[in-house]
Amino acid sequence: MTATVSRGRLVMRRFLRKRLAMVGLVVIVLLYLLAFLGPLFSPWGYDDPDYEAFLSPPTTEHWFGTSQIGQDMFAQVMRGLQKSLTIGLLVGIISTTVSAVVGATAGYVGGLTNRILMWVTDLLLVLPPFVILAIASPLFKGRTWLLLVLLLAALNWMITARIIRGMALTLREREYVKAARFMGQSSWRVITKHILPNMASLLIIDATINVRLLAVSSGRGLQRTPVRSASPR
Repeated sequence: MTATVSRGRLVMRRFLRKRLAMVGLVVIVLLYLLAFLGPLFSPWGYDDPDYEAFLSPPTTEHWFGTSQIGQDMFAQVMRGLQKSLTIGLLVGIISTTVSAVVGATAGYVGGLTNRILMWVTDLLLVLPPFVILAIASPLFKGRTWLLLVLLLAALNWMITARIIRGMALTLREREYVKAARFMGQSSWRVITKHILPNMASLLIIDATINVRLLAVSSGRGLQRTPVRSASPR
């Protein structure tokens, strides 16, 4: 008899066969190791000033040099890398999960549920995210940076949700979905077991793009946002 291969193992096998995918995974792992283990080998903390070295070039003591107020740039870069990677990863996972649940539910259930969910989606699409972030940024001062993660995720799921809704409208007419429904399976089980697994490739791509874009954008705006001051010391 031929052993049945689960969908998760099949996806993992295909992933491991892709060299570029493996290279990307290795790069991400190395960046995380560098961000969180690198500061352990530095004698300076990200907020420790060296009053004897202002705007110092790279030396054996300050590997990336120092800033205008004597802070070690290597420790600063590692601190920023930690926040950028963490924010990008969390926002990518949360926004992709929300878009998958909202889009699949709207497309499969239909009716009033579809109209309400798509009305909310269209309303959020109209709102300019950069303006909202600029207005809400002062509210983050003195608060946890997780609020920034939630706000970014709340403004980043709508387009993918509409795409998933369109795919769900097609998948719900497939024979295996109708068979599952006729067997008495709940709508949530049909969505999680038959609808979303057939969108795995789209969801993986969407999460990957979100992580990359948000990690880069949060890193570039690190010095202009209250993320550092909101972190516990």
